[in-house]
Amino acid sequence: MVPMMKQIIFLFTALTTLSGAMNAADLCAGPFAPLNVAGLTFSCGSLSFSNFSVAPATPATVHPEIEVTHADTNGGTVNLTFSPNLSAAAAPLDIYFTFQVTGGITQFGLGVGGSGATIIERGCGVPIPTSGPAFNLCPTSKPIDGSIIAFSSPATNSALSSIFPSASTLYFFKDIAVKPGGSLITFNESFTPTSPVVVSSVPEPISILLFGTGLIGLAALSRRVHRR
Repeated sequence: MVPMMKQIIFLFTALTTLSGAMNAADLCAGPFAPLNVAGLTFSCGSLSFSNFSVAPATPATVHPEIEVTHADTNGGTVNLTFSPNLSAAAAPLDIYFTFQVTGGITQFGLGVGGSGATIIERGCGVPIPTSGPAFNLCPTSKPIDGSIIAFSSPATNSALSSIFPSASTLYFFKDIAVKPGGSLITFNESFTPTSPVVVSSVPEPISILLFGTGLIGLAALSRRVHRR
């Protein structure tokens, strides 16, 4: 009986762990602790975000870290908040931030906080080169799908790209600069999907199937225990 009970406990633990892993990547499901974007892959609404890279643009910039601190959807539009925690003293700071968005986008927006900060952002329908003469630029064979620039207040601290033909995958590059004496604690991103999905709290069908299968297994093991 003891080995059988161990099997039941193991099955229940595996079921709980697998179910949690399936839902952990959906940042729009609820509040979460700040997550370093390095190596991170997550979804929100109908979009998936991956291949994050953060690098100093100048030798004077200490290798930065960027965290995603908030994610939600509003009318299908996906909204993200990032925290680079940059503070420039005597020398300016400049970093490059790139990532990939999959799921179809027709427009993106940017909001910049802090003071003395500037973010130049472009989205491209093909991968952006990481070396060579076209470093961090969209290849000339593929026009830029969107390009915007935003500054800290009191300048134009938000910008919205023009509407462009939907691209199933879009590659983003940001040049984030902070003047001496300035700072950039957070900035916001918005993405308008081609096919917006409103996030609901109704369990996913696959999660229901997984949970139901687990319950059937537990019931079968329980009957075997009673027969013995």
